Amino acid sequence: MGHEMTAFVRNSEKLYERQGERAEQVKVVADDILNPVNVAEALSHQVAATIAAGHAGQGEEFVRLVDNIISQCEITLPLSVPKTIKDPRPSEEKGRARLSKRDSAVTKEPKGRW
Repeated sequence: MGHEMTAFVRNSEKLYERQGERAEQVKVVADDILNPVNVAEALSHQVAATIAAGHAGQGEEFVRLVDNIISQCEITLPLSVPKTIKDPRPSEEKGRARLSKRDSAVTKEPKGRW
């Protein structure tokens, strides 16, 4: 069984033009990526997201775009790793990671621009 993918694009014709038949293997959503509601709807029923939109040269628009997508991912995507994926680290490293996460949660600084 394969994975189902959704491509969130501004222009579906451009995707089909560039990807040809491969684009037919994904669900295509053409909408405004700066609209949080549209992004949240596209992310619903997804378990992961890959961002390949924009570029840093766009300045503030790029920051808004990425901030919107990440914010919606934090709200929409599942927080846990599926149980079928095993953590390859030895037990003692897992324990240290749990302590580290707990300690950082207590002293966590407010979110800001990255």
